[in-house]
Amino acid sequence: MSSKITFLVVVVFGAASFLAIDRCEAQPALPSPDAKLCKLLPVGEIEAALGAKVGSRIGSDRDKFNSCTVNLGGTSVKIEYHQPGQPGLPTDVKTGLAGMTAAFGSSLKNLETREFGEIGCYRGVLAFGGQETKSTACFQPKGYYTFGVVKPGDSVPMETVKALLEKTAAAFKAP
Repeated sequence: MSSKITFLVVVVFGAASFLAIDRCEAQPALPSPDAKLCKLLPVGEIEAALGAKVGSRIGSDRDKFNSCTVNLGGTSVKIEYHQPGQPGLPTDVKTGLAGMTAAFGSSLKNLETREFGEIGCYRGVLAFGGQETKSTACFQPKGYYTFGVVKPGDSVPMETVKALLEKTAAAFKAP
């Protein structure tokens, strides 16, 4: 089950970042629980918002990309930072949400999008292997961050994910 959730996180955030990671400069980086973003996640707030204890953490620090994926039982949380200005990254919320809608098409059911000023969010239902999971993600083009939650059961409110993104982005000192 955990590997299916991890796969869904990769699919969701691969589309969410508009494949920008493929354009990052190649720099070997071994995954580590000590990655910068993993150390800065607001663990207490994530646990309170999702009603579960943070389990394993694994992240990556590269030249123009940092990430951290956290597992909380059947729920997966991922935060990414992409150095702004890379090809493929949206420059504003409206463009990002339009690209998200086009990228997912009908594969993300019940798609909802919302603009919160400088942050854009979406929520929907992914079906994979006969199992449905709820995905809620927010992105901030300024400083390009994405923060998302993929979980079975109820979806996480966009406002909650937005707040977790803001908290983590404020703590992260981009390289």
